[in-house]
Amino acid sequence: MRRGRFAPAAADSADVAAAWVPKEVNFVYVGFTTKYTCDGLQAKMRRILLQLGARDDLKVERYGCMRVNAPETTPGVRIVMHVLQPASAAAGETVAAHWKSVDVLADRNPVDAALDCELIAQLNRDVLPLLRPGTSTYSAACAANKPLVGGTRLKADVLVPIRTPCRRAHRGRAASTVRHRPSRMRLSRTVGAIAQGLLGAGVLALLVRGGDAAGCHGRRG
Repeated sequence: MRRGRFAPAAADSADVAAAWVPKEVNFVYVGFTTKYTCDGLQAKMRRILLQLGARDDLKVERYGCMRVNAPETTPGVRIVMHVLQPASAAAGETVAAHWKSVDVLADRNPVDAALDCELIAQLNRDVLPLLRPGTSTYSAACAANKPLVGGTRLKADVLVPIRTPCRRAHRGRAASTVRHRPSRMRLSRTVGAIAQGLLGAGVLALLVRGGDAAGCHGRRG
């Protein structure tokens, strides 16, 4: 087991000002126990990077693929992403963030996690330093052609943005609109009734005037 520390922070620390920093890396996987298809490696890398705090607009593009829906010898992905890092004094736009402890393999079956041993080892070596986690705990007991259950682990404290309660705000506005809607409907109905009343009065006046005129003409004849 190995522990690393890249930034002076902990998962239970107070909120910090952070900035999105662009990162790029070409990652080539070489394994003896587990082989991945290009689609499989692409999906695994994307899921793990999102877990570790990469912004959700990251790009994971595969390359070096020679087969269709079959395991590759050395599949690769090109990663273009943004990650949060503590803002420097010269930083431009900042984001309110906090440290979060992430266990990459927490929801995985122990056997499946052991099969990813070589992937986790290479990710820890080539990709994790780009994220500059606060604290990382890593172990990968990999043996060629033999998965060792319980020997693979990767935990890290990473910066993630503080989510604002957008949904509640939208719901509040929607509720306000609904509350005001009946009054607008009543106003519309009132205006319509007045218009119909005025129209009816005008028609009635025309009929009265027409009848009077006809009576006068009749009396004159």
